[in-house]
Amino acid sequence: MKRFIDTPFIVIFCLGLILIISSLGIKSIIPDLPSFWEKIISVVGVAFLAVALTAPISEYFQYKTLSEHIKLVQGAQKAGVVHIFESRKKDKDMYNKFLNDAFDRANNILFAAIALPAVYNDRPYEDKIEEKMFNSDTKIKILLLNPEGQSATNRADIEKGRNTIGQIDTTLHTLRQSIMGRIKELEIKLDNLKSLNADNLDEEIEKIIKEKIRLEIHLYDFPPIAYMFMTEDTLLLEQYHFGRLDSDPIGTCIGSNSVVLQMKPHCETYERMKKHFFYIWENESVDVTGELIKKIINESNTP
Repeated sequence: MKRFIDTPFIVIFCLGLILIISSLGIKSIIPDLPSFWEKIISVVGVAFLAVALTAPISEYFQYKTLSEHIKLVQGAQKAGVVHIFESRKKDKDMYNKFLNDAFDRANNILFAAIALPAVYNDRPYEDKIEEKMFNSDTKIKILLLNPEGQSATNRADIEKGRNTIGQIDTTLHTLRQSIMGRIKELEIKLDNLKSLNADNLDEEIEKIIKEKIRLEIHLYDFPPIAYMFMTEDTLLLEQYHFGRLDSDPIGTCIGSNSVVLQMKPHCETYERMKKHFFYIWENESVDVTGELIKKIINESNTP
């Protein structure tokens, strides 16, 4: 507290004290002075004393609050956090606008989630997302929870009444439409693939995926860890959980209710989450992109 009682406050305190003392004996010095001046001098002196005594206390608490905020900002900057969304649900409009703009800037996208109903379950997508999803110049890798796995069943039990597995299936269906859109954009002739035997077909599809379509989808089957969206210039990260509050309505998603951190590129968390994504992609997931393309080929055979 000592540091806040500096010279200005001491001067104000002394002036107030002098004015109060003066008001008590001013009549003896100036007998003809009107009595109201005595009261005015006394009131001003009391006001000076009040300011001198309360201002340091007020400044102390302002400094304390500011200091706590500065520590929070410094911690966020050190960790690479540049923005915090209260949740995808509570900051829905702001979050969706940011995601849309992030798609627009991106050339490489990594997306990991359980399902992505808010992004992919309804066509058309948001305008900038729609443009990128059908543009084969943009490389996209998407990790989703396997709807046929035990972890999806467990998640569905927690979100009973929501049709969690159906949400994943719907996301996969609309992503298949995106793959089909890229096939059409690239003018890939599906008829040329019909005559290939199984091995040659798999090889050709793999080549088409890697070199042309450049939109890949993998499924994982373990308890979901994090919702993650990564591009060259940003990372959005939300901790997944199994927490269901008593106030959560039956049949609602328990995801999208936790804080989402926006991280700057190439901070430590950004690099670690990139490693995390590719570890799952290469070791703990199944590539279903080829299966989706085969379904597209089979549907093209339907009269």
